[in-house]
Amino acid sequence: MEEQIKKESLPFNPEDVEKLRTETERLRLSPESQNLPEKEIIKSSLKSAFPPEEETFSPKEEIAGAPDYLKNPSLEIKNKLAHLEEISREKGIGQAVKEAGRENPFLLDAFHDYLAEKIMEEGTIK
Repeated sequence: MEEQIKKESLPFNPEDVEKLRTETERLRLSPESQNLPEKEIIKSSLKSAFPPEEETFSPKEEIAGAPDYLKNPSLEIKNKLAHLEEISREKGIGQAVKEAGRENPFLLDAFHDYLAEKIMEEGTIK
């Protein structure tokens, strides 16, 4: 049976939370976002507030992610996402995004989804 490594969660960096809160509020007020679910607004806020470094993806590596890619991720992906969450709490969301961006587009997108879900669960952005 697969198990995900579970560590006690630290709060997110207050500066990261404020940056994300500001961007989330801006997006909530934009007409294009009026009918979007909260998770999509937070995910978009993560992408714009913490963009990956330029040209971080290897062009030789193409990954076709299925729409349900996070419903039953492998243990490897679960552990990578948990590790990235830990980095985002210890060193900042920007640092975790950089690390995810160095891997591949799939992991970066999965991390945005994963982190948006965690932020919603914890009520970090209100």
